Amino acid sequence: MNKKLTAFFTTLGMTVTGNSAYGIVKGYETNVYVTNLDTQAPIKIHFSFYATEAQKGMIMVTLKSMKPKIPLLELSAYGVLIGVNDLTVSRLLKRLPALMDALASVFSSNGALGAEYCPVCGERLEGKEQKLCQVDGATIRLDEQCFRSIDRQIEESNRAFAAAPNNYLRGLAGACVGGLAGIACSVVLYLIGFISAISVFVAIYVGAMLYVKFGGKPNKAMIAISSVVPFILTSLSIVLIYFVAAGILAADAGMALKGTEAFSYMMKDEEFSGGFYSDLLFVLIFGVAAVVIEAVAMLKLIKRPSVTDNSQDPTQK
Repeated sequence: MNKKLTAFFTTLGMTVTGNSAYGIVKGYETNVYVTNLDTQAPIKIHFSFYATEAQKGMIMVTLKSMKPKIPLLELSAYGVLIGVNDLTVSRLLKRLPALMDALASVFSSNGALGAEYCPVCGERLEGKEQKLCQVDGATIRLDEQCFRSIDRQIEESNRAFAAAPNNYLRGLAGACVGGLAGIACSVVLYLIGFISAISVFVAIYVGAMLYVKFGGKPNKAMIAISSVVPFILTSLSIVLIYFVAAGILAADAGMALKGTEAFSYMMKDEEFSGGFYSDLLFVLIFGVAAVVIEAVAMLKLIKRPSVTDNSQDPTQK
């Protein structure tokens, strides 16, 4: 974590570990996550609290109306997750103290119960058996019964997910449609004078979405199939584009050549072959980058829910 951010969250009484921090801030259990590559909201803050559905609704209405607008705002089963951003860390740090005060005020004024209460059942934790847990990456204190209930629900959900059919063929069909979307994107961009790796991103995104829509199971196999298949099809679109272009150029030159013959003939032209190899290399290089970026993003999306009992309280480190 950035030194300035580390110093700021430390002054709030939080314990900083790597790119995350944990502590009680303004009476609410708080988790901070810093993801430098996230351009929308590189700093995410999760506040744990108990509130009724009506209270949560009012909290969200108030938070959505705040100025400046909060880039990321999501309710969780244990509270609320916000994401913040600014042009520089220094600019962000200037407004974070006021923002933290405002957020805590919104929670308390709408009846949200703070760190002294279990965020699941709303019971006071003092005098009860309790667990400091890792729940989907956040450190949250729960009472014993809520911990066991959540753990049991997650186990049942994961067992049902493991037993569900993979439906690889259905998923593959969806990935192929994504690849066709990438080909269409490549052709359109070529017609307006561009060769862009954005086609691979489009193909993989659509492929992953349709993999699940078509009935494929969202697991690691989905990542492999919905990344590699669209990448291959989109890369082949460059070959297809140049095959068509070769036929058109051969016809313009008065030669009755088509398909492979036209392409072979045009590849003898240094300008044509040079353009083909450079465009293909460009798409392959940036296509591999697209596969890696999208695969990492999908890996986070398919991560199964989990809850574990922390043996050590991070506030005591």
